[in-house]
Amino acid sequence: PKWEFPRKNLVLGKTLGEGEFGKVVKATAFRLKGKAGYTTVAVKMLKENASHSELRDLLSEFTLLKQVNHPHVIKMYGACSQDGPLYL
Repeated sequence: PKWEFPRKNLVLGKTLGEGEFGKVVKATAFRLKGKAGYTTVAVKMLKENASHSELRDLLSEFTLLKQVNHPHVIKMYGACSQDGPLYL
């Protein structure tokens, strides 16, 4: 899929923020959007104890952010949705 990013090209780092059901971590992405080299990104994910409802909410957020292109809204570059937990 167009938005799928290879999980193997993502190295997760320290936690930047945390809520009741999710967290955002600093990460390094290799070959983001086909560009050579590494890019620092933020990755949003659910915690292990998240419910199916929270997963649906995160998927809805992903659907919305894919369509938004505004200077005051964080840019969505892709997602890791296969072979592990969902990362945005």
